Amino acid sequence: MELSDAEYLAQRKRRRIAADVDAEPAPTPVASTSTAAAPPAPVKASAAPNPRLFVRNLAAATTEQDLRPAFERFGKVVEVRGQGF
Repeated sequence: MELSDAEYLAQRKRRRIAADVDAEPAPTPVASTSTAAAPPAPVKASAAPNPRLFVRNLAAATTEQDLRPAFERFGKVVEVRGQGF
């Protein structure tokens, strides 16, 4: 049985929700008796942002003219490349 993308994602979401419900509750943190706690270390980004977006599993009939308007509403599209077009 082959699922559409939407059906697959819905099924996956249901499984994740079911797994979260069945999981054991997280342990309750123990309060520290020390009043001089060190502040948490700042979080650094581990990678530079990448402006590229890879989209897969498109229909063979998809063209650049189909993709460009779909993504231009989010920002400037510099280049569109694909296997089928």
